[in-house]
Amino acid sequence: MNEKTKQSPCAHALLIVDCSGSMNGHREQTIQSVNSFLEVQKESDVETKITTCFFNDIVKTNQPKFVRDHGELTLNDVHCSGYTALYDAIGHTITRHQPVSGELTMVAIMTDGMENASRDYSLADVKRLIEEKTKEGWLFTFLGADLNSSRDADELGIKKEDQKYFKKSDMKTVVDDVSRNFNASKLSPRFLTADELCLLDEGNRKVIVDTGSPISFSDVNSIRFINDRYNRANHPLLAMIQKYLSSQISGLIGMDILNQYDLSFQYDRRMGRWTVKPWQVNTSEGDRFDVEHYGGVPVVEAFVDGKRGKFFLDTGATISFIRKGWISHQPYIGEAEDFFPTLGIFSTDLYRCQLQFANREFSDSMGVMPEGLEVLIPDWIDGIIGLNVLKDTKINFGFKSKYFSLN
Repeated sequence: MNEKTKQSPCAHALLIVDCSGSMNGHREQTIQSVNSFLEVQKESDVETKITTCFFNDIVKTNQPKFVRDHGELTLNDVHCSGYTALYDAIGHTITRHQPVSGELTMVAIMTDGMENASRDYSLADVKRLIEEKTKEGWLFTFLGADLNSSRDADELGIKKEDQKYFKKSDMKTVVDDVSRNFNASKLSPRFLTADELCLLDEGNRKVIVDTGSPISFSDVNSIRFINDRYNRANHPLLAMIQKYLSSQISGLIGMDILNQYDLSFQYDRRMGRWTVKPWQVNTSEGDRFDVEHYGGVPVVEAFVDGKRGKFFLDTGATISFIRKGWISHQPYIGEAEDFFPTLGIFSTDLYRCQLQFANREFSDSMGVMPEGLEVLIPDWIDGIIGLNVLKDTKINFGFKSKYFSLN
């Protein structure tokens, strides 16, 4: 069995610092606090970048730098004057940042409040952005200097536990604490977000498209897919999904509906989301593979490091899984979190495996199947092929025509 040497993700801290006139009397404490944040980050073994944004009524965002290359700030770098364009500073910083794959992003907002100068972003705009990015796994911290209430942070939608309030003279101590907590977060498994799944939007409603579920259900009396509508009732599983993933999930489309269609599933990396479209069957297209079914769920044959097995093909799994007994020499690469309705959120060890499926070879991570899941599936099922593998190709599910291929 392998020795575990945890591989941490990369990280990026976005520091949004108020430099309006009301902060002028504490300019030195502000500079010392930012410099101390950087020093604490240099203690981490995780590859970390820093983006600093200093704002008054003008927003100045600096180019991101690796923390190891970031020099100390001086009095010449920070000047406090003018009004407070807090919403513009947050909005521009968030929208300009494009995280790399696997990155943990934190946004720390340091201000004494009193927004009075934003022109490009409103409170509603910024609150929506924060809500969206929180669901994607970003971390937000509001650092309120000499504020008498939490109204500013509350209105932005930042959770109470992520708000810090302090006297400006105590700024460095609080910022150091935030920086250490960020270092600790880099070494924790990432929390699963609903946006990692294959979702369809129905206005404000989001529906999971899940080949791993034999049934469909909805929080209203019908569910829409492609151009058709189906009568489907609620199900206790939906409440579990909403508890662990997102209350915006309003239903799930399973194999009882999907088996009536020929569909293509493809991950759009530019948009960062899955697309599901009707597929016109073309027998000369891609690499064909055979599918059998267990309980209505598709099962395929695959090889993991040369060993043949049977695997569920599951668009409801964000990562792939394999039984514990299959792991021997594969390199350990870290941890991840996933979700199963009756198990909730669980952590799993990840190993780098060579997966061969439909005449294609994939080098990707596979999680060790938790015991609670192993006992729920038949002994002849060896694992699950999930979305992390399927992101690398377009997969054609000819459920209606019985023709399946990878492009």
